[in-house]
Amino acid sequence: MRKLCIPSLLVILSLVLAPTLHAQGFYMDAALEVVDLGQDLSDVSMGIGLALDFGLDFQNGFALNLGFGSSAHQEDGWDTTYQRFWIGPRVTFDAGVARPYLEAGVMFHNVSWDFLYYDIDGTGLYVGAGALWPTVMGGSLGAYFRYSPWDGEDSFGTYGDVGTTVIGVSYVFAY
Repeated sequence: MRKLCIPSLLVILSLVLAPTLHAQGFYMDAALEVVDLGQDLSDVSMGIGLALDFGLDFQNGFALNLGFGSSAHQEDGWDTTYQRFWIGPRVTFDAGVARPYLEAGVMFHNVSWDFLYYDIDGTGLYVGAGALWPTVMGGSLGAYFRYSPWDGEDSFGTYGDVGTTVIGVSYVFAY
């Protein structure tokens, strides 16, 4: 129950604060994602998840971006949850109607199996690219791709290489 309450409270708080914070250079986006855990976790199914990104604009086109996401997967009938947190710079370019961007940074990962006391944690760098298209409502629709290779360590102190691929669509509030 606590797993659901804290993220729900953060989402509600973010939706309320996002329009007022943008005037000071802040933005927030909510995304629907398709997530694939590859390499040594290739038996885990592709999953669907949600993510929130928060950013602070420093200069025109440069922002510090941080976010968190969670997705649901299965492996041999066991429900699996993948959670991640990332932080890094984002550089956005003006290209007519679309606003493409590049991003990179550090991503922290956790894969846990429901009803088993077993998880895999790790940290790795990530790279990403995407584009934003302004809407008449003042925000932007977005699409993006992120990839993060990382070394996983399980509950017993060993695991292996994991590669996370994320493809998402988002709505950016007050960007």
